[in-house]
Amino acid sequence: MKGKKFLAIVGIFSLAALSFGLAAIGATSADVTATVTPQVVSVSVSDGAVNYGILNFSETNNTFNGTAPALGDDQLITNGSNVPINIQVKSSDATGSSITWELGAAPGSNIFGHQYDIDTGAGPATWLDFPASNDYSGTAVNLTETGGIDPSATMDLKLLMPTGSADTSTHGVTITVLATES
Repeated sequence: MKGKKFLAIVGIFSLAALSFGLAAIGATSADVTATVTPQVVSVSVSDGAVNYGILNFSETNNTFNGTAPALGDDQLITNGSNVPINIQVKSSDATGSSITWELGAAPGSNIFGHQYDIDTGAGPATWLDFPASNDYSGTAVNLTETGGIDPSATMDLKLLMPTGSADTSTHGVTITVLATES
């Protein structure tokens, strides 16, 4: 009886092995081709320079063509990325020869105001204050990727001179444009 059980078990294992072997003989294979493109986040600004000119204290000037007084010197922000990006901007304090004018919400003695408008279409400027903390703006503008419908935006700037200062030398400001993946 033990011998018959043994033969039955060996027979079952043999059939199982044979069925696995037959399945392997009829198998086929196929390849999958996989590709990857590295993400690139890139932004450029042209022409990259604004000269507000000679202004009196408490006077303003801007780059928006259509708002007097205006320089007509808007800046073109272009997305050079292969992904959509968000744009944020910040302004520095204004450095001169002896006194730094601080960026503020409203002009005062040695305090200037600085505003921006980023427009992806036509229309009047909507001036937003650069954060007085010299941080990036909370408002992000989305730009499509290179090859998209409109991978650029126009940035206009507006300066509000201090009400007064003992330093009447030329002052310089740096505007930084930050691009992050949207």
